[in-house]
Amino acid sequence: MMKRLLLTIVFAGVALLLPKAVFAQPSGSYASGIACLNLTNNSTVASISFYNQTGALVTTVNNNNLAPNSPWLLFSPNIPGLPAGFLGSAVVGAGAEVACSVNTQTTSGVQRVGTAEGVASDDTGPVQYATQVLNNAGGGFSSYVAIQNASNSETQVRVTYYDANGNQVGTPAQFPIPGNASRVFYQEQAGLPNGFIGSAKFESVNGTTPLAGAVAIYSKTGAQLLSFNTFKQGASTVFLPRVSKNLSGLGYTAGWACQNLGPGTANMTMQVTMINQANGQTVSATLSKSNVQVGQSWLGYFGSTGNATLDAIPRGFGSAVVTSTGGQIACTVNEDNRTGGGVQPALIGQGATYSGVPDGQQSVRMFFPQIVALGQNSFRGGFQIANTTNQATTCTYTFSNGDVISNVPLAANGSNSVFAETVLINNKTNFNGSVLVECGQPIVGIYNLSIIGPAAAGDPYASNNGINR
Repeated sequence: MMKRLLLTIVFAGVALLLPKAVFAQPSGSYASGIACLNLTNNSTVASISFYNQTGALVTTVNNNNLAPNSPWLLFSPNIPGLPAGFLGSAVVGAGAEVACSVNTQTTSGVQRVGTAEGVASDDTGPVQYATQVLNNAGGGFSSYVAIQNASNSETQVRVTYYDANGNQVGTPAQFPIPGNASRVFYQEQAGLPNGFIGSAKFESVNGTTPLAGAVAIYSKTGAQLLSFNTFKQGASTVFLPRVSKNLSGLGYTAGWACQNLGPGTANMTMQVTMINQANGQTVSATLSKSNVQVGQSWLGYFGSTGNATLDAIPRGFGSAVVTSTGGQIACTVNEDNRTGGGVQPALIGQGATYSGVPDGQQSVRMFFPQIVALGQNSFRGGFQIANTTNQATTCTYTFSNGDVISNVPLAANGSNSVFAETVLINNKTNFNGSVLVECGQPIVGIYNLSIIGPAAAGDPYASNNGINR
């Protein structure tokens, strides 16, 4: 039986998502980079079929020998049969389990990169929650949500918006989405108040057709492009694999948004474990938020938490666990750069988002589909893993070029931040591949990429969830 994976939105040389005069999208020409990884121990066949917004099949590309832990990398302008100006979705079929990510990136104009996960069929659902949506808020930030119909038949999708207090805004609206196609919902065109900050719920009117989704938040005055997947449900415990404060003195600092999806009022607690990079000590702290109403979000920023222990850290990184009683929650983490640490002004304005990991998804094996180490003034990146238990363990990192790093300590409830070029044995400045991480205790993790240095202008920073299997 062929495995099925959904890529919600794909661009190929789109000058703008839709005419700028109408939709006021970030300027520049956009394309998509796709990375697909075979998660099994044997080679398999795979294909990617691209659909336009009417649901019509445009083209299919095939890989007849997708080897284990060896990424299939594609760039949409170079895909045969995919026309310039394409805006649509894709469906991945494979003879074994695969995972994919999609980078949305500019090919001209202001440099922007955002990334989202491909969604496996088992992870789709008739309801999708977009936990952060905006309309010209906070200095010119807006958003759009791409919702994909994961079935072969057209369905009606209802969208309902909620303000920051969980109150419904306006009247729900219905829209058709053809089978396999995606529809882009622009918050600037949704009749929302100027300055709106809230959330959205997308649901199949028939209550059964599965959906998948991705959110993009962009600055109309700056360069930031943040993207993450929608949620089909919440959880009572959510892991945040990476949190940061002025990371390595370069200014990268994380914030969080945890939305209560119901059914009742939520009381949330966050247990934070962070390494103080100034002295090497590990510190722990507890944050809490009570009486969060259904639809409301707990928002916070590690640059100023109000907790004396955390606020005393001048630079650091770590992980966190959020628990909730009364309501199920969905969390995202935004990491941005507002200062450049006072030493790298070109980094100011970079930002990325990833999704919190619901309890139950952690595992002892984790895949990162695309890790890059391309040298100074080009894309460089790595990954961060977090131990979800109170038992110390060791890990092995297997890179797709054959490099193996063994017996790496991982502290109880701790995290390891790995900059690829510092651990690679070979290809330290020309690696573009995947990594398999195997640990003795269950982990969660994220991976990222950016440009660090004079060529970092714009927002080349992107982050995405690792694949637990």
